[in-house]
Parts: sequence; C-alpha cells; structure tokens
Amino acid sequence: MFDTLLVHPTTRFMLEAYAKQPPQGMLLVGPEGVGKLTLANRWAAAVSDHHGEAVTVVAPDEKGSISIETVRGLYRTARSKRAERQVIIIDHAEVMSSEAQNAFLKLLEEPRAGVTFILTAPLHEALLPTILSRLQVVPVQPVADESLREFLAQQNIALPAKDLLQLLFIARGRPATAMRLQTDPTVFGDERSLMQQAKELLTAPRYTRLAGIPALSANREQCVATLQAMQRIVALQLLKAPGTSRLSQSVQLAEALDSTLRALDNNGNAKAQLMHLFMQY
Repeated sequence: MFDTLLVHPTTRFMLEAYAKQPPQGMLLVGPEGVGKLTLANRWAAAVSDHHGEAVTVVAPDEKGSISIETVRGLYRTARSKRAERQVIIIDHAEVMSSEAQNAFLKLLEEPRAGVTFILTAPLHEALLPTILSRLQVVPVQPVADESLREFLAQQNIALPAKDLLQLLFIARGRPATAMRLQTDPTVFGDERSLMQQAKELLTAPRYTRLAGIPALSANREQCVATLQAMQRIVALQLLKAPGTSRLSQSVQLAEALDSTLRALDNNGNAKAQLMHLFMQY
C-alpha cells in the first residue's frame, strides 16, 4: 500500500491495520508537510472499490475555509445507496467553521454502511470533542533524518552535502516538505533566507533586535515562521550545548519562544510579544 512512500513505522502499522477493517472515520493528525493528504489518498485508493474512483476529496476554498454548505453537499454522497465502498477525505478539517463541524457531526452519526471519512489536521484539538470521539486518531509522525536521507537517495536526488544538510534541517522529517524543497528552488531559497534571518535574530545585539520589531511584526505569518525557525535552531543548540550555563540559557530561550508563539496563536499583539521576547536574551 505504501511501498513507494516514506512513512513512519508506527503510522504505517496503524494505517495498514485499519485497511483490513476500515473504520467509520479516521483523523490523520500531524505537522504541515508530513504527507497527511498523500497518505489519505493512498489509503483510500487501496480500500475503496474501483481503484479509487469512489474517493471524494474536500479541500478548503479560496478563502481557506470549509463552509457548512460544502459539508451539506456531502450528504447525498455519504447517504446514497451505492453498493461499493466509498471514502470521503476532508483535508485541513481544522478550518471547518463551528457550524460546518456540527453539520459534519450529523453526517458522521448517520452514514450508510461502507463509507469511511478521513480527516486531516495539524492538531486534533481544532475539532469538536463529539467529532473526535467518533474517529480513530492516527498520528502521522515525522521520520528520522537518516530515513529521509536514504529516501532522497532512492529517488535519485543528489544534492551537495551542505544543501542536503540544510534541506534535512528545514524539512524536520517531513517527506512532503522535503520533496517540495527539492523540486522548487524558490521555496528552498526562501526557507534558507528565513533560517538566516532567524540565526541573525538569535545572535544580534538587543538594540538591533528591538529596532527590527516594526518590520518583523508587519507580516504576522512571516513573523510566526521566523520564530518557529528560531525555535528549531534553539532545539538543535539544546542537543549540542557543551556546558551547563549555555544549556540553561537555551532552555530559557526555548521556553520564551514557545510562550510567544502560543500568545500569537491566541491573537496576542505581535509588537508587544516580540518586545517581551527580545528583552529576555
């Protein structure tokens, strides 16, 4: 089923087990770029009849949401009297509005036999508990760097050693991200620039960091991405910290970055959060 894909062993085991006895619903949960939609499509094609012809995929609209009207449009598909097994994939289920989730809950409660719903999301907390209680949760875990390195070699992807190390560091065990970085030089270049900016923010004098707050806070999405890049670098420093003093500093910075990202996720003021963060190191 997954012979040509790179999948974490635990994730592979769970998906293969559920393929033998398909459940009413599954939630593939994991970080962006780990390959959730690819796995959902491969699993659906394997268990549905007619080699995937009975697979329906719902994705966010141009506004980045899944509306109640879209969910209601699935009622006819899920409750039809077709004899073959069907799989309905809802990608990025976390963007369903509360009304859409409640509509989906009704659909999930009364499907016909032979229908399996697969939802993908970065975090299961984004879904209603009543929906989660009716889904089998499958964590789609990142793979080891060495596994990703071997996979790229098997795809006849040869990169200079420095580029390969950078790609593996940016990808963080996410196969879909690794392939995107490798096939799109623009994306790779943007990510490398982001990592360079993150390094500079970690090493620059305090006054330089504070002076850059207006520019960094102007684009919230870019701001979050930069802080996440800083978080990755600090995590690597924690693994390599040679002394107790430096280790303690890295731990404190890691905690400060985590707190800042959580505050931004809760719509905290970007300038105020950056000011508080940059004053701590």
